[in-house]
Amino acid sequence: MDGSSGQILYAFILPEFSTFKDSSIFLNLQRQSKYAPLKPLASVVYPSSKSESTILFPFNPIEGQHLDEPQTYPGIIQVQMLLHGTQATNFLKPVVLLDKNYVVHTYPQRVKELPKLFFFVAEKYPEPVLKGLTVKLDSATNVIFNQRLLLLNRGLFLNLISFCLVYRHSGQSSYGV
Repeated sequence: MDGSSGQILYAFILPEFSTFKDSSIFLNLQRQSKYAPLKPLASVVYPSSKSESTILFPFNPIEGQHLDEPQTYPGIIQVQMLLHGTQATNFLKPVVLLDKNYVVHTYPQRVKELPKLFFFVAEKYPEPVLKGLTVKLDSATNVIFNQRLLLLNRGLFLNLISFCLVYRHSGQSSYGV
């Protein structure tokens, strides 16, 4: 959309378009136009209307051109975009996706640098569970792996709260708990 006139400059028909349960999609501006001659890049992440997969649709937000084929992933539960693009990544901020099997994917697929990331997943049903994962990139093999940090269900959570309360009332320092 043209910011001064409000005129629509281009439009896409996204394949198998649907929204997430909360009627949302993810729009990521991965590279701005200030890094010319590199093309700006934006991506839209949304669930497929025909399957349980998730689709990432990359495009040039200035010219309205497809930059790559739509990427398909298993059902995604979390999406993060890294905050800073570096010269090593051609000033592109990679998107990191966590699927329902807790497998980590990135767009673009080959990422040279990946800081240590954390994902926290809270599930309501069938029993309340909080899961924490850390994601690392092995620079020697360029393989992304994740490691479980914590798994709290209702019983463990109540025991943790009880421990914290007992610790605070025992007269010991309350810092860090």
